[in-house]
Amino acid sequence: MLAHELADGSDGAADFDGATTFSWASKSGSTYTLTRSPCTTSFRVRSGVRVRMGGFPVYCTGKITVDAGGKLDWDGDAGGDGTSGLGGAGAAGLPAGAFLGSAAGGDGGSVDHDAVVGSDIANSVGGNGGAGGNAADPGASGGTATAPAASRGNTRTMRALLEGCAIGNSAGTPTLTGLAGGAGGGGGGGNHLALDSGGGGGAGGGIVGIACKELENNGTISANGGAGGAPFGAGKGGAGGGAGRIGVICGALSGTGNITALGGAGGTGSSDGVDGDAIILIASARPDGAQIWDGNAFFSAVDSVDVTFPDGWEYENASGLDAYQIRLAAPVVTSSDGPVSVWVSAISLTGFTIQASGVFTGQVAWETKGD
Repeated sequence: MLAHELADGSDGAADFDGATTFSWASKSGSTYTLTRSPCTTSFRVRSGVRVRMGGFPVYCTGKITVDAGGKLDWDGDAGGDGTSGLGGAGAAGLPAGAFLGSAAGGDGGSVDHDAVVGSDIANSVGGNGGAGGNAADPGASGGTATAPAASRGNTRTMRALLEGCAIGNSAGTPTLTGLAGGAGGGGGGGNHLALDSGGGGGAGGGIVGIACKELENNGTISANGGAGGAPFGAGKGGAGGGAGRIGVICGALSGTGNITALGGAGGTGSSDGVDGDAIILIASARPDGAQIWDGNAFFSAVDSVDVTFPDGWEYENASGLDAYQIRLAAPVVTSSDGPVSVWVSAISLTGFTIQASGVFTGQVAWETKGD
C-alpha cells in the first residue's frame, strides 16, 4: 500500500466515544457526522456510537476499529409513515461531500395526490430504488440509478474508491466524473376516495470510502438504502431506496462484523431497493480471520506470500503468461442463489489475488503463509 493513500495523520487519534468532540465532525447525542475528510492516526467507533460519513472518505495511518455495537455508515434515510389522509413524505437524498450524494424517495399517495416516483440519479455506483405498492390507487415506480458511461473511466479504481470520481475521456476531452450513490424508492399507493395513505419512499444510500493500514470491524459498516415508510389503513408502504457503495483499501482486515450495501426494505406491499456493492482491496499485509458479508460484494486481496492450497483445487494455466489460476472444485461460499465462485490468481512471482464475488451472506475464510 502506498503511504500517500493514507494521508498524513494530521488530525491525530480519533476516539468516537459519544462524549469527545472534533472540529471536523458534528455531534448529536451519540451520533457523529463528518464535515470533512479526517486524516487520522487511529480511528475508533465505540459500542452504541454511530459515525455518519457525511459523504467524505476516512484516512488513517494506523488502525480503524469498529467495536461490536458501533456503526460507521452513510445509509439513506427512511421514508415517512402515512397518516390519516396524508401520505408519508419521501426521504431527502443524502447531501454531497467529497462524494456526490444520493437521490430522494417519493411521497406516498393520499386523498389529494398520487404517489410520487422516486428520484433518478446519474453517474451512480449504487442501485435502483424499489417500486411502491398498489392500493386503491397505484404506487409509484422507483428511481433509476444510471452508471457513468465507459468513456468516463473505471469506477473500481483506487481513485474512484477513495475520491468518489472517475477519470475518463469523453469526445476527445479528458473528463473528471463525480460518482453518486443510490436512487430513491417510490411512494406507496393511497386512496383518493378515503383516508388510506401510502408510505414515503426511502432515500438512496451514499458512498463509503475508507483507507487505513488496518481495519478491524466487529460492528457495522454500511451504505444501505433507506427503508420505505409504513402505510395508513389500506394504503401501501413506500419502497426502499437503492444501496450505495462501500470502498475499502487497507493493509489487513479482521473482525466478525457486517459490511453491507443493501437496498432499503420496502414498507408493507412495496419492494426493496436494489443492492449496491462492497469493494475491498487488501494491498499489502496478510489478511486474517473471517469476514461476514451481506449483499452484492466484490472482494480482493493482494499480498506477497506463499499459499497453501487445500484438496479440491484445480490448476489452470493462463495462456502464454507468467500467471495462473487455481479454482475451487467445490466452492466453500454459498448463497440462496447457489454457490459463489472462489478463485486464486497469481499475477506475478511476488503477488497473488484472492477473490470472491456474488450475492451471498456467510463467512469468507482463507489461510496464507508468509510475511
